[in-house]
Amino acid sequence: SFKWEDIEVATIQERFDFDTYTFSYLLNALVKCGKACEAKKTIISNDQYSTVNCTIAIKGLSDQGLYDEAYELFEEMKVKENCQPNLITYNTVLNFLVVKGDFSKVQIVMESMRAQRNIGVDLISVSTFIKGLFKNHKHEEAFEFFLKIKNENEVEIDEVLYNIMMDGFVRANQPNKAIAIYNEMIESGKEGSKVTYSILVRVYNSLNRFDDILNVIKELKQKGEDIGKVVYTCVLTSCKKFARFDVIEDLYDEMKDENSIDEIAVNLLAASFLISENSLKASEVIVESFRRDIVPRSRVTKSVLTLLCKEASKILECVEKKSEFFLYERAILSICAQLHKKNLELEPKIIKEIVKVICRKRCIEMGINLSSVH
Repeated sequence: SFKWEDIEVATIQERFDFDTYTFSYLLNALVKCGKACEAKKTIISNDQYSTVNCTIAIKGLSDQGLYDEAYELFEEMKVKENCQPNLITYNTVLNFLVVKGDFSKVQIVMESMRAQRNIGVDLISVSTFIKGLFKNHKHEEAFEFFLKIKNENEVEIDEVLYNIMMDGFVRANQPNKAIAIYNEMIESGKEGSKVTYSILVRVYNSLNRFDDILNVIKELKQKGEDIGKVVYTCVLTSCKKFARFDVIEDLYDEMKDENSIDEIAVNLLAASFLISENSLKASEVIVESFRRDIVPRSRVTKSVLTLLCKEASKILECVEKKSEFFLYERAILSICAQLHKKNLELEPKIIKEIVKVICRKRCIEMGINLSSVH
């Protein structure tokens, strides 16, 4: 019944007796209310140093960006009896040191982990360190550390760590190194995941090797696996880049069958069909997405409707193509119906264009001279 953010620790302690277990809950509540500094003071003033208590406070302090205070408490832990950091504590400290970019202390902490019996460096700490190095543009250091870990068999390198290395080199614009890491992963007998294949698509995209991107899809199909949303999204991005709209149409049908369409895919598909000026296909994507309870970006929907109106107006001016008008009219009204169902509004400018193009058709049907109609 208490509002934790409004109550003082001293007041709580006056009214209740706390055992060690409940004291940890108090610290956790303080941290969640943004009072990590008070949690730290409470530990010190009550001499309640324990691995759990200190780890809670360190996590809270680091989440609030108070890295120096967090590291200070971590150092205090190491000299207290029965309060030695555990693997969770070490990884929490590594994480905020990496965020801070203090790699000299990261090395110290990792050496301390190695020195502790029953702790040592694990995959989480290795992954955290490598991701931090890449984020701070220390690509060579990341690669050297990866090789060191691998050669010394300090941890068993899994597919996730290989993915981190590949992703790091793609972001560093070193795709060939990413391919070398992928080849090494396959040689080691590790199986790639959907994340692995999505990174591989991004690698080939940066190297302008579109055929290899299609081979990734082909390989997954040969294995009898679903392509998955993540891989599809990366492939769609590449298709758009290389203007391979023929491939996009095939992918769209496959994605529907596999139920792999999400908001990102919808926007990519619609935008691609707009670029190829295939407004009917773009409208099909928009309507289908609404039916799947996926709401596309309003900007994309607006662009599709604008192009539909533009193409419908051109058809009205061409006697030979007037019979095709109903396709565009149906597409426009289908999108409007879906928007109405979702209680989404259109800009007055778009409504005006829709009304204008449909009224022009009615005028033609009624034999009214369009030149006389304002």
